[in-house]
Amino acid sequence: MKNLLQVPLAEFKLAIKPYSAKRRHLTEVLLAFEGGFLSLESGEVKVVMRAEGSWNGRAYFSPQILRAIAMVPPSQDPVVISYAQNCLLLGGLTIQCEWAENDDYTNFVDISSVIEPSIIDILAMERTAPRVKASGIAKKVQIAREKMERRIMKASALLIDLNISESEIRALVEQKIIERIQQESAFTTKQ
Repeated sequence: MKNLLQVPLAEFKLAIKPYSAKRRHLTEVLLAFEGGFLSLESGEVKVVMRAEGSWNGRAYFSPQILRAIAMVPPSQDPVVISYAQNCLLLGGLTIQCEWAENDDYTNFVDISSVIEPSIIDILAMERTAPRVKASGIAKKVQIAREKMERRIMKASALLIDLNISESEIRALVEQKIIERIQQESAFTTKQ
């Protein structure tokens, strides 16, 4: 079957747990599959889980449905997710959705940037995700900032004889962070 995925139940339950919080603001849900990983994005929360199968698109659906699934997850193991005729079948629940073939989008974020984000990815996340401190990545942000500072100081020392100042290096790093934020924005905005 062209669009059929299977996710281990324990991993599915653990991954979608953040969506059950009633106070969390959710937006339209994006469900995508790439490189053996299923990702769900809504609001400021992105989760990734291992999955097996074949999937050739991106599905968008209501955040209220995601919250309901997070509060009462399916019981079948593995969780089966399939798509046909503008409907997702997720663990026995049929969900109306908007569908876009993978070819319809030119901007893709490499799934590795979610699993193992670069220093620039983490610094961009800090600016775009207001609840970074509560999300468990605050330590990664601190480490990324420290690495950035060490590398800027080292580069500054190495490039001083070329008349490249620390402020020029900082401006370049800032530009890279802004480009990463814009790239993420372009990915999350449907064309």
